[in-house]
Order: sequence, then structure tokens, then C-alpha cells
Amino acid sequence: MIQKTAKSPEKLVEKMAGIAVERATEMAGPDLAAAMVNGWTELNSHLLSLAQTSLRNNLEAAEELRQCHSPQELMDTQLRLARKNYEYYLDEARQIGSLMAQVSNDAVQCLTPEGRG
Repeated sequence: MIQKTAKSPEKLVEKMAGIAVERATEMAGPDLAAAMVNGWTELNSHLLSLAQTSLRNNLEAAEELRQCHSPQELMDTQLRLARKNYEYYLDEARQIGSLMAQVSNDAVQCLTPEGRG
């Protein structure tokens, strides 16, 4: 039977990163393993932050919508919030793409003769 423990997401990411380092080191060597685990840990932390910020933004948006007094005000508020969320998610997608590219570049660097020395 699997027991659930009350750990923070950050602690869980840290524990999983430790396990991943051990397994990756056994399979691919310490440099590549460290590069991959560090990159994926940073990416997972960013995704966790994105989820927390999204939840907070959605709660704030719901409050703004609740305070609207006319259909026109409601539509204007929805449009403004949709634009704000679109820009936010577009920026986050760019940052995540950059992080993923960096993880890939770091891994490839570890596999090249120059990166191993």
C-alpha cells in the first residue's frame, strides 16, 4: 500500500532530483546526469511557479469579474483579462522553451569530446 506524505512540492522536486541524479549517473555518467537533472529541476521549479501564479491570477480575475455592474463592464473586463493572460502565457512559453533549449544544449555539450574534458 502506498502511503501519502504531506510534503511541499519543492521538497518533492528536490527528492526526485536526488533519485534522478543517482539513476542517471549509473546510466550515462556524472556530467551528463548532473546537467540533465539540474536543467529539469530548474524547469520543474519554473512550471510549479507558473501553476501557482496562474491560480493566483485566476482568483484575482474572478474577483474583478464579480465586481462588474453591467454587461458592458463585464465584457470589457473579460477582454482585458484575456489579453493579459494571453501575453502572460506567451511570455511563459518563451521562457520554458529557452529553459528546454538550455537543458538540451548542456546535455549535448557533455556528450562532445570538448565538453568531457
